[in-house]
Amino acid sequence: MTIGSLRRVLVPVLLALTGLTACAGGLRYTQVGPTYPPRGTASGVQLFDRVEPPEPYERLGQIAWDYRRAKFTPPRLTEILPALKQKAWESGGDALIVRRLEEPSTDPEGTLRVAADVVRWKR
Repeated sequence: MTIGSLRRVLVPVLLALTGLTACAGGLRYTQVGPTYPPRGTASGVQLFDRVEPPEPYERLGQIAWDYRRAKFTPPRLTEILPALKQKAWESGGDALIVRRLEEPSTDPEGTLRVAADVVRWKR
């Protein structure tokens, strides 16, 4: 095997592995309230982007994520929303309240920073 053909094989593999670690790393969950089993589905978890929900809730925890990945466009909240909802659902939450969101405007390798409360409706 020549160096050129080895490079053609290894470079894409290394780039893919780098992308996977960037996507998966950085999500932190802190429990601050009681623990409940999940209800409904992860896709049913509601999102409130820097606004308070219209009904009473109990705060269960907080998610913080500094998300980076290598692509040609800056990272956006919509990319990580399924993972955020999954974590909220696993924690017994019905909704996420985004408290802080910093999206890079033009840097494709910039860091998306989000902090959100996981809440459960008082029903």
